[in-house]
Amino acid sequence: QRNIWTIQRNARHLLNVVNQILDFRKIENNKMMLTLKQVDIVQFTQEILSYFETYAETEKIVYKFRTATPHQQLWIDTDKIEQVLLNLLSNAFKYTHEGGNIEVSLKTGHNDAYRSALKDYFEIDITDNGIGIDKNKIEQIFERFYQIDNDMTQSNFGTGIGLHLSRSLVELHHGIIKAENREDGQGTRFIIRLPFG
Repeated sequence: QRNIWTIQRNARHLLNVVNQILDFRKIENNKMMLTLKQVDIVQFTQEILSYFETYAETEKIVYKFRTATPHQQLWIDTDKIEQVLLNLLSNAFKYTHEGGNIEVSLKTGHNDAYRSALKDYFEIDITDNGIGIDKNKIEQIFERFYQIDNDMTQSNFGTGIGLHLSRSLVELHHGIIKAENREDGQGTRFIIRLPFG
């Protein structure tokens, strides 16, 4: 059963990579179109999180989910936001060691500083206690093909087009995505804010 799960996970990952490349080219050529529909973003996020439950158990990673609201309707392109969440969760698991923890939390927010539809937003936070990112290079991780040189790994590893594509897809939704190192300990927090309406 574990071998079947591994094959399924790897096949899904390969399909996701192919879709990323195709979407990357569409965005580069300004031909990306969103297909929006109204969904319960809480239930939608939970379903995507379930893809990683078996992996979390295998790697002995504590995997938590918190939400400030049990249900929330939001207009999104489900395929595109799924790609974003898969990218961020894959990175969180990739760079979190055995025995570490990953937490996904959902909430609503309001910020008058935003001069757009983003004044009222839905926020998805993905927090880990992994290797973290050099604070002077944290914005660069969203650039295409950026290579991170991390002292803890003593090696370079690439973010490929994953994070660059994720930012592009979120911005097509008139949202924002950002990363920050945790102030309460080692690790990274990715924050996605998507507008209501």
